[in-house]
Amino acid sequence: MNQSKLGRREFLAGSGLVFVGVVLGQDVKPPEGLVRCAGFPAHARWAYLIDTTKCIGCGNCMRACRAENNVAQKTAEPAAAPDERSLLARYLYTEGHKARNDAAQPTRFRTWVERYLQVETPEGVAVRVDAPEGGEHGYPPVDAKVLQGFFVPKLCNHCASPSCVKVCPTSATYISPEGVVLVDDKRCVGCCYCIQACPYGMRHLDRRLGRGVAEKCTWCYHRITKGLMPACVTACPTGARRFGVLSDPKDPVTAYIRANRVYTLRPETGNDPQVRYAQLAREVL
Repeated sequence: MNQSKLGRREFLAGSGLVFVGVVLGQDVKPPEGLVRCAGFPAHARWAYLIDTTKCIGCGNCMRACRAENNVAQKTAEPAAAPDERSLLARYLYTEGHKARNDAAQPTRFRTWVERYLQVETPEGVAVRVDAPEGGEHGYPPVDAKVLQGFFVPKLCNHCASPSCVKVCPTSATYISPEGVVLVDDKRCVGCCYCIQACPYGMRHLDRRLGRGVAEKCTWCYHRITKGLMPACVTACPTGARRFGVLSDPKDPVTAYIRANRVYTLRPETGNDPQVRYAQLAREVL
């Protein structure tokens, strides 16, 4: 994992910045008067559903997201950014043992696709997880016997009780009336509290504004409030990604969620993630 050492002067300067953010943000409320599509009822909550059996790892979702939201390339970020975590350490529970997932953490994407493989090794069956360049440009061949393989799209879970919102000292991270977790770049002071608090590794720091601003998936809020689908959903050729109105019982996505068993990632964190997965293997949980 990448680490950086801060001197006393740099540490105090950063601490002062956070202190100023806390003082200024104490009486500040999240932005009001957000744009809303007339077709959605007041305080509508949206539903995002991913079917891992349909994902083929084509990368169309990532390219669509990058084009729609002007997501920064890797080269736009300093090589040793203190907030950049090169590894996302998780533990995958399998039949015989506990395997560690050391897949590179693609923090410069708003969404990415991880490849999960069960392979034969001299020690038995092992689980390998990778996401080279987030899966945007494909995956390398495997030099082992693959017993099972599947792809798992990842994106911000827009939690109902998000830890990122709780730790933000300036209310830059907030929840919209519809339950979408957003970031106000005018209030963000780049303290990285939200990045460290997110248990899913879904945030990174974008420095293109001349200062660090927290960056993450917004479910294409500018699109869904106008009655459009998120860019990744529109670009998915297999229907692995689906989007609907959770508050509407007649919505096809909502109907599926209510009639079938769906899963969320790391429910034990208490964040109550709102991205649901259908047909999710337990290695991912």
